[in-house]
Amino acid sequence: MPNLPFSYLGYYFFFFASEMSGKSLEPVHIHFSKGHSRTKLSKVWVGENDVSVAFHSPDVSDREMRKLLRFIKDNRGIIIAYWNDFFKDIIEKS
Repeated sequence: MPNLPFSYLGYYFFFFASEMSGKSLEPVHIHFSKGHSRTKLSKVWVGENDVSVAFHSPDVSDREMRKLLRFIKDNRGIIIAYWNDFFKDIIEKS
């Protein structure tokens, strides 16, 4: 489970090494949680031009979510680069 090299508002960002849906890799997305908890996760789809919430923990306030989405959107180039680098073997095979 690779962590990304940043945190924001006490949230840590990561993705799982097994981000497969059936036999194919899911689209780029990121998980985050407060502190290092892995039980109250949120998930955001990360596209070239925008981000969208897949689901989020009820522990994340609407105000925090807006800030987190802005942060993720501002850093989506880094997130996509980390995703592509980590999953490059799977991406090259597809």
